[in-house]
Amino acid sequence: MSEDIKVMVVDDVPQIQDYFITVVNNEVGMKVIGKASTGEEAVIQAGKLKPDVILMDIQMETDKAGIDAIAEIKVKYPEVKNIVLTVHGDDESILNAFVAGASDFVVKTASIIEVITAIREAKNDTAMRAMIARKVADEMVRLRKERNSLFYVVNLISRLTTSEYEVLKAVYNGEKYKQIAKNRCVEESTVRSLVNKILKKLESTSMRELVCNLKMFNIIENIDK
Repeated sequence: MSEDIKVMVVDDVPQIQDYFITVVNNEVGMKVIGKASTGEEAVIQAGKLKPDVILMDIQMETDKAGIDAIAEIKVKYPEVKNIVLTVHGDDESILNAFVAGASDFVVKTASIIEVITAIREAKNDTAMRAMIARKVADEMVRLRKERNSLFYVVNLISRLTTSEYEVLKAVYNGEKYKQIAKNRCVEESTVRSLVNKILKKLESTSMRELVCNLKMFNIIENIDK
């Protein structure tokens, strides 16, 4: 006979907490082994009790206490599955929860069957909605990383002098050092000196690599709009 699914209920409203505890304990094959009323307490209890599944409210001591708790639990106890409890299907909050590591979400007004099914699917990692949402969450993480990289590079470029930026643009547009020197009426050695300063400020080892990275995000085009 298989072991019961061990569930922990986390919510700062006692009545809601008691409701979900009752729902779970009335179901054959699962039982509540603990509860918490804050995100911080949830992380501590997760470490002590090692539940299979946590029903996690989002808004507790802070508006995103549940999401923060899920992220920490995901790192410390990756085998624990988290199901978000939400008042309504707020897209941004739910997606942020999936990014943090949630397996699924349940609206607090959901039927008992929906709650029980979500717990079983989270435990077995078979929730179709969770699989789709996880792919969306992964894409969000990728886009956020790209956006952060973009902001970082633009911040570095802002440190360039006007002369350095003009040389960078010229190289970006495919001009050779000799041509840049002729156009700017300076020695080629002056252009190379500016290039070295550019590489240092933009934390790059070669101009070819730098230009390739800038073109990936269309940096120069966006700056010159």
